Amino acid sequence: PAVATRWRNRRAATKGRVLVSGHAGAAHGLAPAGTVVHFLAKYRYITIPVVLLVAVLGLVRATSVESGFELEDFLSTETEFAQSIERVTAHFPSSGEGTSMIFVEGDLTDPQGLRTLDAAVDALDASAADFGRNGSGDLIVGLHAGDIVRMVMASPAAAEVEATGPSLADVDGDGYPDSKAAVAAIYRHAFEHGVLTPDGDVAIAADVLPEIVAAVDDGHATAIVIQVGSFTDRNVIAPVEHAMLDAATAIEADAGLRARVTGEVLASFHSMDAFTRSMLVSLPLALFLALIIATALLRSIRFAIVSVLPIGLVVVGIYAFMATFGYTVNVVTATIAAIAVGVGIDFSTHFTARYREELDGDGGHLAAVRRAGTGTGGALVLSALTSVLGFLVMALAPTPIFATFGALTAVMIVLSLAVALLVLPSLLVGVTPKQPVEDDDPDPVVVEASLPA
Repeated sequence: PAVATRWRNRRAATKGRVLVSGHAGAAHGLAPAGTVVHFLAKYRYITIPVVLLVAVLGLVRATSVESGFELEDFLSTETEFAQSIERVTAHFPSSGEGTSMIFVEGDLTDPQGLRTLDAAVDALDASAADFGRNGSGDLIVGLHAGDIVRMVMASPAAAEVEATGPSLADVDGDGYPDSKAAVAAIYRHAFEHGVLTPDGDVAIAADVLPEIVAAVDDGHATAIVIQVGSFTDRNVIAPVEHAMLDAATAIEADAGLRARVTGEVLASFHSMDAFTRSMLVSLPLALFLALIIATALLRSIRFAIVSVLPIGLVVVGIYAFMATFGYTVNVVTATIAAIAVGVGIDFSTHFTARYREELDGDGGHLAAVRRAGTGTGGALVLSALTSVLGFLVMALAPTPIFATFGALTAVMIVLSLAVALLVLPSLLVGVTPKQPVEDDDPDPVVVEASLPA
């Protein structure tokens, strides 16, 4: 720049032009930016209500954005692997994608408690929730303690248990012996010898059995393990969790057992949901800290507040954009709000600092806004343009989640620039104390900044 300035000054001196040492105002900025900023600030009593209306509409739309992530977020649909998964899902839509469970503890030697487990499975099977099912439509559910007892009762091992222990009489024919002692004897035999098939073959080895039913301090523990149709879709997981919670409540009420809903699908979903909520909850804190820093650097709470306010519009705008175009809030896109605070405060404080500097020059509020818009506004436009182009290149990434991050970041930068140039100037003029001189439509003065020729 110094070399270019000396070359320009030598040409200006050759032509007889007067060089000015030092200058105020925009000089060689972006005049259209100054014109737009000046116009909107001049008619701020129209600009601000329109912005508020747009903000309210955007907020309503932003509240509809959903959280979650899909396989398509991580794998391009053009890959053979993703296409294979899509074809499998299309032809076998109910095969299940992950497991969740009702973990049950207590006295599982009580036949009534075992019948309650069966009733819970039947209730889940009858629910409208998207549980995993096989090709015949049967519920995909793991074995639980009741299944072990019925298998032993139907195997040759039942005779061995009865020969050395209590009677395994089953008067009601439900597959369970009628006494706690008989059920306890079946558990002891199964833990020692495993579980046999009706033909006498080993169905479940003894060392595997604790994965289905295990002895604990105050009884036994088992789980109703069931497949769920999605790891990420709230519309699938929420009904599944509701149905499982109802089943767990029924187990506790009818059998006096302790039942808790858990599993990999619910754990993954709630972990992601908690992360998303924490990001959204931390947003007000980030805005507050930005306000504190802006107040300290600008030495004015008034100008700091109007510099931070537009950032809220950026956050609302980006979430409204996501809701409109089908993006979801996940572990990556949730960071957009925090980035918006960092980028937005840069744009706002740059413009505010330049506007306050221009207030010391000739003219009043609007003259200062025009010069700040032409100078710093032009610089912000160039800065935003280069950043947007860089992130749009990232939007071409083969990994969808990175492409989404690039596209949303580019939109966020555009919104940050828009509120800094279209909204902030009106707010700045509105909170600036009146000055004796107010030029409503000043002509920009372009002067030469000089270095020695």
